[in-house]
Amino acid sequence: MAVTAAMVKELREKTGAGMMDCKKALVESNGDMENAIDWLKKKGLSSAGKKSDRVAAEGTVAVEIEPDFNKATMVEVNAETDFVAKNELFQNFAKNTAKHIHKNKPADIETLNASQIDGQSFDEYVKSNIATIGENMVVRRFEIIETADNEVVNGYIHMGGKIGVLVSAKFDKAENKGAVTDFLKQLAMHIAALKPSILSYKEFDADFVAKETEGIAKSIEKENEEL
Repeated sequence: MAVTAAMVKELREKTGAGMMDCKKALVESNGDMENAIDWLKKKGLSSAGKKSDRVAAEGTVAVEIEPDFNKATMVEVNAETDFVAKNELFQNFAKNTAKHIHKNKPADIETLNASQIDGQSFDEYVKSNIATIGENMVVRRFEIIETADNEVVNGYIHMGGKIGVLVSAKFDKAENKGAVTDFLKQLAMHIAALKPSILSYKEFDADFVAKETEGIAKSIEKENEEL
């Protein structure tokens, strides 16, 4: 199979490898793109492959919410540095990832990586973005919430994507849907600020309650002694 300039360009974009290396990889792989990528990886010539071994500790949270608030998706995407995490290309990658997950509803990261986006697997889509942006990027986790007919979901992104909250609730009458939706946005902001660990006080662990009660009792005793 003849190797064209367009094929070499595509392989370079996906792997970040040099032009001559990409051409050789395609020749050795008889024009098969996936085999050419594997060939470059085995030779240690794929920069995306090398970058994917580096730790991605910074990142952002992106959210996609249906206009009628019956479905919402949140995804955490990580990069190596805070500088790149704030980069427009990275932010767009995170938003596109949220939209893709929202539309395709993969069960887990493995299913996500195997899904198709822009004529390629999502895994290859990530690698092509790694080569473009220049840092390792990882889709760390995601959550999809789909509500019942009498429920809505809303969310909030805090600190430029450092914290994300999705919250859902039921409404009793159709005319109250808008008010409940607006309330959930405010509630999500409150949760983002205070970071509660439980939904209700009834969920507190009994040992935790006992220790806190004991601590408060001792504090009150001490205050009374000082009076």
